[in-house]
Amino acid sequence: MRDLELGWSATAAACFTAATLRWLVIGTVADELLASLWITAAIVWCLSRSERRPERAGRWAAVAGLLAGLLMFEYTSYRVMVVLAAVWFLWVSLRPAAGRRPPNLAPFMAFLVGCLATALPVFVDITHNQGDAIFFEAFRRHGAERREPLSAATIQHITRYGAALFGARSSAGPSLAPPGEPAVPPLAGFLFGAATVSAAFSRRRLLRALAVTVVLTAVAAALTANNALPGRLSPLLVLLLVMVGALLDQGSRLGGSAWARWSPRFGRHSHPPGEEVGRATSGRFAPMRPGTPELLLGPVPFVLGALAVVIVTLNALAVRRMANAREVIRDYCKDDYATAYWIGRLARLGQTVVVVTPDTGEGWLPKTDMNWLFASKNPTIRGFGSFPPAESLPDGALVVVGVRGRSLEDSEIRPLERLATALRVGRVQLHENAAHSVSVASIELPPKGPL
Repeated sequence: MRDLELGWSATAAACFTAATLRWLVIGTVADELLASLWITAAIVWCLSRSERRPERAGRWAAVAGLLAGLLMFEYTSYRVMVVLAAVWFLWVSLRPAAGRRPPNLAPFMAFLVGCLATALPVFVDITHNQGDAIFFEAFRRHGAERREPLSAATIQHITRYGAALFGARSSAGPSLAPPGEPAVPPLAGFLFGAATVSAAFSRRRLLRALAVTVVLTAVAAALTANNALPGRLSPLLVLLLVMVGALLDQGSRLGGSAWARWSPRFGRHSHPPGEEVGRATSGRFAPMRPGTPELLLGPVPFVLGALAVVIVTLNALAVRRMANAREVIRDYCKDDYATAYWIGRLARLGQTVVVVTPDTGEGWLPKTDMNWLFASKNPTIRGFGSFPPAESLPDGALVVVGVRGRSLEDSEIRPLERLATALRVGRVQLHENAAHSVSVASIELPPKGPL
C-alpha cells in the first residue's frame, strides 16, 4: 500500500482490518485457500512497481512470472492472479510510449519465461494428459456433477458471493460466521463494496484492474462451480484490502483538506512548506510525501484508528459468539479429528488399533493432517466400516468406534460393551468432543488368549 503512495494512517487501518478479519484468522476453509495469500500480495506489489517504474517493468514482470508459476500449483481460484498479471504485462508491452512506436514485448516475455520456469511440471502434465491433467481436476469434478456445461444457478451464486464479500447475510456456513450472521462484519463489507466501486472509477490503472478482477472472478466461479461456497473467493481478500486502503487514503486526504480550510490554526502546519494539502493535481489529490506528519491533519488519523478498533472489536465479539454456538462447534467436530485424538491419547507404542467408523462405510484412514495426533505411537491401523466378528480381533488391540458430527447410538456402543463384559476388561471408555457429543468409544483387548 505504501508503494501505491497511500498514507500511513490508511495503510495501518487496512492492515489492522486484514490482521483481524475473521475470514482470514479462523475460517475453517482448506489450507490451500489461505496458504498463497502472500503470493497474491507479492504479485500485486510487482504490478504496482511496474506501473511506477515502467523502465524496469521487465524485471518486475520476471519476478511476477516466477510467483505466478507457483500459483499454477495452488487452488483453482488463485489462477485468476496469473491471468491478471499476464494481461497486465501484455498491456504494458503493447501500450504506446513517448518516442517509441513498435511495441516492446520484453516485459510480457519476461513474465512468460518466469511463469514457465516454476510451472513447468504443470505444463508437462497438461501436454501428456491433456484434459485429464491435474490442472483441470476441479473443472472435471464440478462438470461431472451436472449435465449442462455451465452452472444453471449462476445468478443465485453471484448473489451469494456478493452477500458473503460485502457484509450481508449469506449461507457462508458456521465455519466463517456465527449462525445467521454475515461472513464479514457489515462495516468491513461496506468498505469492501465502496472500495470496489471507487477503484473501478479510479485514475490508477492498477486499482481499476483489481476491481475488474474481483468482479470477473466472482462471475467465473458462479459459472463453473456447482455451489456458492465463499471460501473459494479467499484470494480476492488481498485485492479488496488494497482497494480499501486506497479508499481510506482518499477519504483521509479529503478530510485533511477540509481540516486545513476550516481550521487555519492547524492548516498552516499540516503540510511541508510549499505543498498544499489536498491540492488538486490533474483532477486528483497530490500524493502525500513520505514523512508527512499526518497527525497534524486534524482528526482524520484518529477517525481511521477508531474505524480499525471498531472492526477489530466486531470480529472479536463474533468469534466469541462462534465459540459458544453449538452449530459452530458441531461443524468443527464433523470430521475424524476426535477419533484420531483418542487414538493418540490411548494407543501404546506400536499397538494394533482397530477403528470402526459406521459413517464411512469402508475402512478408515485419517486425513494426512491428522496423523500427527498419533504418529508418535506408530500404531498399526485396521479400519472397518462396521463392527468385525469378535474372533477376528487381534489380541491386545485397541478397539475404537468413532462417528462424525453426532453422538454414538446405543447399537454402536453395545458390541463394545459385550466384549468388555466377556473379557472382563472394565467399562467402555467414552470420549465427549467439544460439541458435547459422545462421538468416540473404545476398549483395549487383553494381550493373550482367544476370544
